Amino acid sequence: MTLTIFSPKTSPSEPPKTVKSCANTHTCRPSTVPYPVTTPSPYGRVASRPNATLRCRASSSSSTNEPGSSSRSIRSRAVFLPRACCFSTARAEPAWTASSIRWRRSSIFSCVPCRCIVVTLAILTAVKEYADRMRPSPYTDLDRPPLSAAALRRALVVPGALWGEIVVTAETGSTNADVAAAARAGAAEGLVVVAERQTAGRGRLDRQWTSPPRAGLAVSVLLRPRTSPRWYGWLPLLAGVALVETVRRLGEVDAVLKWPNDVLIDNRKCAGILAEAVPDAVVLGIGLNVTLKESELPRPDATSLQLAGAACTDRDPLLRTFLRTLADRYERWSAAGGDPEASGLRQAYRLHCGTLGQRVRIALPDGATLAGVASDVDGTGRLVVTGPDGAATPVAAGDVVHVR
Repeated sequence: MTLTIFSPKTSPSEPPKTVKSCANTHTCRPSTVPYPVTTPSPYGRVASRPNATLRCRASSSSSTNEPGSSSRSIRSRAVFLPRACCFSTARAEPAWTASSIRWRRSSIFSCVPCRCIVVTLAILTAVKEYADRMRPSPYTDLDRPPLSAAALRRALVVPGALWGEIVVTAETGSTNADVAAAARAGAAEGLVVVAERQTAGRGRLDRQWTSPPRAGLAVSVLLRPRTSPRWYGWLPLLAGVALVETVRRLGEVDAVLKWPNDVLIDNRKCAGILAEAVPDAVVLGIGLNVTLKESELPRPDATSLQLAGAACTDRDPLLRTFLRTLADRYERWSAAGGDPEASGLRQAYRLHCGTLGQRVRIALPDGATLAGVASDVDGTGRLVVTGPDGAATPVAAGDVVHVR
């Protein structure tokens, strides 16, 4: 049996344009199917794909309309059309004569799963865009731009340099805690962790260190000294020298060190350093106030580079210069076996220490108080205080107050 199918535009006396298709899936006997005429779709995809009932509404009749054929055929006002891809940008001209209502119904529900997927993706995209708009941008305050980890790595992580890995995080509890955990896990020397904001920053004597996002530098580094542990006490002083040299060079302000490692500008604290020992390593944490306003200061006797009128308040060059200066000082100290005299560290500290020559009052860890004149820093980094009776007392730890 031969199946001949005519489109609405084909007259009985005119043979249709045909293609070979499979009319019977079991026998795969060819049938005659008109070429579908395609036109651009106003919907951006296939306009319709009728169901099986609408694809073929045919009635059986005797006909010899096909030239050269006298067999029984089916005259139809509809044809079987191949299933079109739901992502096509063209639609087939319908060859059936169903009503406009049925055509609209078939076009609406022709590709429901695909339409659901597209709608779902559109909703998810809109939600993501809304969330991105609601998320605080690091560029909302142009005076406090974010740091670029990639730029810092390109500048500092180079062959032969001390720094091997630089991590910049948007927020963390404490950079010192992060680096200490990495040290216990076996991280190599030269790890640098920078936080745009700390939620649990700590200073000496477990004091809290707070700062608005991107208003300062909160950075911790991992060092694994290859010297005798007896010289480890100089490492926080070494970091203090590197930091005060950075501030004086770039900020062009008269910054000094208050023993052991606070940075003062006009007798107000601008930065602090915390050293923590972990097995076979030392973690150095540095906090520097850069663009804090008066209302944002954590305490009345604090200040920032911006409030002090510093020439540079850009955190990127400040951080780069500090890390380079720290690496240089550390390598010279290590090459000298940790000796502060041979490395020049003790001389540099004396030069920048504003405590020397000042009358001081020191609150010792045991609760006692020591008063006198800060006269020197000994070979182990201790502050030597000369009392009224002329006795010199070395102090390894304590809270120093400059007495005016």
